[in-house]
Amino acid sequence: MLAKKFALAVALAIIFPAMIDHAVRAVSAPAPSTENETNWEAKEKKFERALFYIAVPCGLIAIVTGALLSKQAAGAGLMFGGLFCAGDGYYNYWDDLPCAEKFVSLLIIFVALLAISFAKLEKNPAK
Repeated sequence: MLAKKFALAVALAIIFPAMIDHAVRAVSAPAPSTENETNWEAKEKKFERALFYIAVPCGLIAIVTGALLSKQAAGAGLMFGGLFCAGDGYYNYWDDLPCAEKFVSLLIIFVALLAISFAKLEKNPAK
């Protein structure tokens, strides 16, 4: 049973960020074309920006939701998936993200993680 829980958690952790990434790609990714390289790069930057503003909040929501779930495998999978999803958003847009937005977004995630650790995880240390 432990192996099944682990497999479910890993599957959720892989599928969730891939699903968010592809949802954003379906809507805003530039298609390969014969356009000049500068125009394509501008469209790619626009996609990376959209990915950041969708993946990071979705990742945070998944982390919080995973912490609140009573099923350990689903909760762990969502928490790891949320971490990977937010990481995907940051990875693609980090260099272009203004410093203030980097700080604020990381602060929000930091506070949420602290709140989860104090409110949820410490209540039942035996679980």
